[in-house]
Amino acid sequence: MTTKQSFKNALACITSSIIGAIVFLRIGRRFLPFIPFVILIGIAVIYLLSAVIYIFIWNRKAKRPDFNSSSRLAFWQGITRYFIALDLCTIGFQKIFHLQFMIPLGVLNNPFSSLTGEQMVWAFFGHFYAFTVIIAALQIGGSLLLLFSRTRLFGTIILLPVLFNIMLLDYFYNLGTVVNIYVSLLTLAVIYLLLLDYDRLVQFFFAAKNNLPAVRFKHKWIKYVLRLSVIGIPLLLMAIYRFPQYYPEIYGKYKVSSFTVNNTAYDTTTGKDSVLTKVFIDKTDFVMEYNNYQRRFIGDYQYDEKNKKLTVIWHYPTAENDTLAVQVVDGKLANSKVLLGRMGKQQVRVEMLKVE
Repeated sequence: MTTKQSFKNALACITSSIIGAIVFLRIGRRFLPFIPFVILIGIAVIYLLSAVIYIFIWNRKAKRPDFNSSSRLAFWQGITRYFIALDLCTIGFQKIFHLQFMIPLGVLNNPFSSLTGEQMVWAFFGHFYAFTVIIAALQIGGSLLLLFSRTRLFGTIILLPVLFNIMLLDYFYNLGTVVNIYVSLLTLAVIYLLLLDYDRLVQFFFAAKNNLPAVRFKHKWIKYVLRLSVIGIPLLLMAIYRFPQYYPEIYGKYKVSSFTVNNTAYDTTTGKDSVLTKVFIDKTDFVMEYNNYQRRFIGDYQYDEKNKKLTVIWHYPTAENDTLAVQVVDGKLANSKVLLGRMGKQQVRVEMLKVE
């Protein structure tokens, strides 16, 4: 047996043992709480070690001329396919039976900025049950296709983008190190199964003759220019587009510590709707919030960096016609600002502290 074949055999064993162990632990911990987790880990470790030991046994037996190494290779690859299908079907049915993408109503009513990455993902994907079912159907359908030799490749092509998307969501929304490792290993296992059909994929995507009609040009450079234009035109559009200005010295969310109108100070802790409590300044909008996100003034603003002058024209509520024109002054604290000027006919003074 060649070194290349020995590597293939070892890779098949290791892949099936790792995937089998993590799927067993995930399902056991979720659905078999009556079994101590220590026992679950013990079973998983025994399975891992058994697969590793079998690699050496396999390599010794493969030297015999009557030993069918191909059937053993298919067996271990089949175990990998089975555990992937079992896990993704379980996850799919969890979605259908409302065990995933479900967020308590009390959490959904919290401010968006207070939600964790996992809560944001689950709230978004679980907003429409039909969308949840479609995701579940892709996971279950791809898993079932994975179990049949003729449809195995089709199943991996369906499951790979699904798993890759899940992996990106887990990483960027910080769903946890254990989850990240688990999904990454599952994705790598599907890539392994996909590469088993490497020659077929190359033949289908690159080597096979294209029988579709082709557009002919008198000069080849015209074809190249048209192809490059799909990159060049968007870049040109971006170059001529007027982007919103970014002013880092005022950008951010602020909590109002002092609010004065016509020399009358208002207590910002009273909870009254007439008291300004928060100010938001981003690239496009200037927002003044009066104790509740439902009571906001939202407007477009212009800022003169040199003279520190800020002008806001409100577009919400539509009945608000007063213009805010203030001078932006540094406060006593490092992250504080003071707005001095007028809102319509009223003289205003706003002291505010920047918060994360």
